Amino acid sequence: MQLLKDVVGSDTYRINNKYNDAYTPLPVEEIIRRSEFLIGQEVSYDLLGNNCEHFVTLLRYGEGVSEQANRAISAIGFVTAAAGAVSLLGFFQNKSRERHY
Repeated sequence: MQLLKDVVGSDTYRINNKYNDAYTPLPVEEIIRRSEFLIGQEVSYDLLGNNCEHFVTLLRYGEGVSEQANRAISAIGFVTAAAGAVSLLGFFQNKSRERHY
């Protein structure tokens, strides 16, 4: 446990509570209790399902949320759908050519 000013030193930082409009922050005492409970424990990491943003929002709001991960998952879904559509078009084009020979 360290004070924020000791961690950041002379670097600039900004506190980001961007989810406050969508989620009600837990009482400070609860956030601290949850944080202290996790000191010294190993926490699994998963870029899309349990990243650092999930971690801090779980502590602050009681729900792990990550806009970053949601954007990445959406992008992956879009690319997958686009690749599927291209493959399907190729399949139909090949079938169409087969009939003309």
